Amino acid sequence: ASTLKRPGGVDKVVVALKGADVMAGTSGTESAFAISRDEGKSFNDLSLIDTLMTNLRDVTPALDGSKVYLASDDGADLSLWRYASSWERVLSVQGKTDFIVRVAPENGDVVYVADKYSNLIYYTTDAGETKWSPRTCGLNIVDLAVEGKGDVAYAIASDGTVSESTNAGFIWSYPA
Repeated sequence: ASTLKRPGGVDKVVVALKGADVMAGTSGTESAFAISRDEGKSFNDLSLIDTLMTNLRDVTPALDGSKVYLASDDGADLSLWRYASSWERVLSVQGKTDFIVRVAPENGDVVYVADKYSNLIYYTTDAGETKWSPRTCGLNIVDLAVEGKGDVAYAIASDGTVSESTNAGFIWSYPA
């Protein structure tokens, strides 16, 4: 699986097939029982998740109400949760905390997850189901805004400067 879509945890992975789905159980830090709906290319953690929700950092619903995203951390590791018909952990990043989540107003599957006070952003177009793409902004982000279908985004720094991206966070304008 890609780096950002592996089953949570890293130790002692046990894998089983359930029809076309692949199930995985792990142990160790951030371990979980996970499912892959694409033959092992990506996993989402479903249950028995070994994490603490010490800090609930941000929550945002899709405008149409179809999904809710919640960012939490245990003081050491990020968990991004998605609720559609049930809760799933769709992103787990060890060694990172304090994230904000923004959803495109016209597409609840386009999500930006920004590491506050850094320039790191994770981006997905499929609600975090199969892929997250890392992006880099020229600012240390304190807030983020997303327009329309999600191609246009604005990063805001603590000094009030703003940078704009018109290509889904791939390239950012010089801060103004």
